[in-house]
Amino acid sequence: GSRLVKAVGPSTAVEKAAAMLRAWAAPAARREVSQLLLARLVPKVAALGASSDAAGAGLAKLMSASGAVLQVASAVDGKQEDEGRRVVEIWGSPKAVVRAEGLLDELSERHAAAFFEIPRHAVAHAMGRGGVELRKIE
Repeated sequence: GSRLVKAVGPSTAVEKAAAMLRAWAAPAARREVSQLLLARLVPKVAALGASSDAAGAGLAKLMSASGAVLQVASAVDGKQEDEGRRVVEIWGSPKAVVRAEGLLDELSERHAAAFFEIPRHAVAHAMGRGGVELRKIE
């Protein structure tokens, strides 16, 4: 949720504080991420059977490494769960925001996913015995 902040002092100081707070109120950047990457950043605790401390551990590591503050937005352009994509909002110094964006890009590259529909008779051939064909791609 949000908090009410009261600035008191000379008008120039109050105006400067208001400008600074407005700048911090809006994220410096918004980055669209896949549901797969989001699951790695903020795992579902119940599904993993882990302690509640595990929730958001990936996001906390990303914040620590970048120096930025990251938050998962509840919608993409006002729409809930738009085609399996979510938005991560980023706040911080310009350097911290650039680092966070770079780390998110790096993670997105490493944890990509695509779904393909193939005929049932082709599944065994595509996978190979014990998944050997798929492992060759890794």
